[in-house]
Amino acid sequence: MKYKFLLVSILIVFFSLTMSVYAANQNSGTTVGSQGVGQATMVQDDNVQVQTVSPGQGAPANPNVNQQQIQQRLQDGSEAGQQVQGQNQMNNQNNENQIQNNQQEQLQAESGNGSENSQQRRSQVANAVQEMLNIANIMSGGIGEQVRTIAQTQNQNQERLEVSLEKIQSRAGIVKFLIGSNYGEIKTVRQTLEQNREQIQQLNQIRTQIEDEGGQQLLSEQIAVLEQTNTEIEAFINDSESTFSLLGWMFKLFSK
Repeated sequence: MKYKFLLVSILIVFFSLTMSVYAANQNSGTTVGSQGVGQATMVQDDNVQVQTVSPGQGAPANPNVNQQQIQQRLQDGSEAGQQVQGQNQMNNQNNENQIQNNQQEQLQAESGNGSENSQQRRSQVANAVQEMLNIANIMSGGIGEQVRTIAQTQNQNQERLEVSLEKIQSRAGIVKFLIGSNYGEIKTVRQTLEQNREQIQQLNQIRTQIEDEGGQQLLSEQIAVLEQTNTEIEAFINDSESTFSLLGWMFKLFSK
């Protein structure tokens, strides 16, 4: 209570002093002298003199000049800003186009490499199949027929493999990132490779039954070609299957 009374007393004193100063200022005399355009104007108030300069003393004759200059600068700045913004947009567009071109060139290079590898594998398997057919023609009995059947199956399997590999490789990058590789085709490739391995085992058994050493050596060379081709394809699908994706694990389960 004592503090409240003290605070109110201070406010009353401060208000009284303020009113006294205001009244004194009203009673004081003020002299203002004007000497025309181009001369100084004197303002006297309580023994304090302030001199202002009229337009004739060096101030701009046209008060709108500064505003015009400011507006012109703002306009120039706006035009410069638009030019900078346009240049930035052009640079961004050029960068995006460059990125798209690089991605397209990379896809074309990968596609070209895939096509080249596919043609090379086809050629190698076709040559191996032709050699096995030659071996089958000079062998009598069931051995020759077995080699011929396996050779024809290997040729068909290789065509099936290359079609599946092309589908796996042609999947777009964004699709591969979202749902992963083409697991259905990967499953088909693995099944075909398993059949190839079983037939290669049969060829090794047949090779031991060939009495001619030259025939054995020739068949061994064709078996090595088939094994190398299968190893290359299996490495490719392993890399494709291990590619990171957001929902690939779910699509992989559905493909099993």
